[in-house]
Amino acid sequence: EKGAAAKAKLASQIKALQEEVAAVDAGQSEATALRTKENTGYQKSSAEYKQSADAVANAIQVLQDYYAQGAFAQVSSVKRQIPGPAFGSAKTDIGTTIVSMLEVVESDFSKGLAEIVSTEGAAQSSYDRATKENEIERATKDQDVKYKTKDAAGLDKSVTEVSGDLASVTDESLVVICLIDLGFDMNARDNNGWTS
Repeated sequence: EKGAAAKAKLASQIKALQEEVAAVDAGQSEATALRTKENTGYQKSSAEYKQSADAVANAIQVLQDYYAQGAFAQVSSVKRQIPGPAFGSAKTDIGTTIVSMLEVVESDFSKGLAEIVSTEGAAQSSYDRATKENEIERATKDQDVKYKTKDAAGLDKSVTEVSGDLASVTDESLVVICLIDLGFDMNARDNNGWTS
């Protein structure tokens, strides 16, 4: 009875461990799907921020060149210089204001890019850490299942052996009881070992 109870307890523990492993696997699968979705969003956003920052930087460079040196235009195949706005003029003040505003925009794009890069790095680190913890937990639980299954098999063998021994003892006891009922004296012996 104790062996059967121990075997039932082990079977219950094995089932619980297998359910826990399934839960770890389901959680890891969910985390991987979420991480993939986050990374896809990051890839798209970072490309957009980078392109925007580069475009604004190029616009700033063009405007700075225009206001610093003047504009050039081609008429037919002859180049002629169009004079830039004079310093202190309204056009120069407007140009400086536009360039300043574009520099703020570029800074905002760069800051946004830095923030999403940082967020992505933290999310990836967190995912990697959780994945490693899940791998360790799964390996531990798998090992527990392996050992408990081995213990249950050992108990099965012991219960079978004890049951066989019990059946043998029970059969021998029944023979002795029958012989006593038939009047055999179990203590009296003849040359062959028994008297009747």
